Amino acid sequence: MPERVKVLRLLWITVGAAATVALLGAGIVGGRIWSGRADAPSQPAVRYSRIHAVTKVIVEINSGYVQVRVGGTGRVDFERRPRDGQILDLKEVWEGDRLRLTGACRDGNGKRVTRCQAGYVLQVPAATEIEARTDSGDLTVAGLTGAVSMTSGSGDLELRNVGGPVRLTTNSGGVTAAALRSSNLEAQTNTGDVMVAFAAPPELAAVTTNTGDIELTVPPGRYRTSADTISGRREVTVPGSAASSPALQARSNSGDVRLRAG
Repeated sequence: MPERVKVLRLLWITVGAAATVALLGAGIVGGRIWSGRADAPSQPAVRYSRIHAVTKVIVEINSGYVQVRVGGTGRVDFERRPRDGQILDLKEVWEGDRLRLTGACRDGNGKRVTRCQAGYVLQVPAATEIEARTDSGDLTVAGLTGAVSMTSGSGDLELRNVGGPVRLTTNSGGVTAAALRSSNLEAQTNTGDVMVAFAAPPELAAVTTNTGDIELTVPPGRYRTSADTISGRREVTVPGSAASSPALQARSNSGDVRLRAG
């Protein structure tokens, strides 16, 4: 083989090998970056408790989520759940037996963020009252017997097995409630849907929406019913009686309205 051809061939092999190594190296580095994001262990939850009498918890957040569940007596258990480098940063203030939690969701640089999946889980005594407000965060209360009042801008509100009086207000967030034993429920939304199911007959369930749909499901029995919608569909399968004590009131401008027994 001519010497010039050998040199050119050797040069080509050397350059090709270097390029291959460079590409593999870039792939490995890129793979590591991707793997670091996808496979890195999730940030650990932070758990702590306060041994303190509590009768009411007030929550005010911008985004993220707060879940409140039944815990032990004479204490509040906290679980802070970071997500994607974000934390829900809450300030804790005690006013006698009332706990006030206020704060916002922040990124790793401490900057306030509005789109956030980080949150808190609280465990409180069953009879604790809850008052919560959020801009775009989601709120959930489960198992409590105390009064519950929740307000949101675009966040969703959820109740499960709650036994105290309930007042819910949202703009575009949805309302979902299951296995309710509340004697009194008032819910109001603008565009959000309301879906409520009672495990025990309420004395009064009053729901109002602008464009959101309404669905109320109650145990079998007779109820005083009022179901109105201007341009939506109306469906009432609950036996009605003007003399009945339990009252169901549902009104929407353009949303569908359904009252069902089940």
